[in-house]
Amino acid sequence: MVEIGRRQDKAAAIARELQDAKWKAQIAEANAAVSAAQAGQAIASARADAATRDAEARFQEQLKQLETNDAALAGGADLGLRRDRVRVLGGARP
Repeated sequence: MVEIGRRQDKAAAIARELQDAKWKAQIAEANAAVSAAQAGQAIASARADAATRDAEARFQEQLKQLETNDAALAGGADLGLRRDRVRVLGGARP
């Protein structure tokens, strides 16, 4: 009887170890999936930031060009909107 009890205890311990190993593997797999998703989000965020910086730089360049074109017009200190100034402003795109 004692031997049967020992074998049952050993079998139960092995079953617990197998179940623990199974759960650890599933947890590791889930952690890897989360890490991959986080890396993907970080890459997407970096790309969005770069696109925003590029758009801002293009806008600033267009604004500088618009200001240069406006200053080059006759009567640059004049604040009125004449036909030539309206044409310059027509090229402004935010």
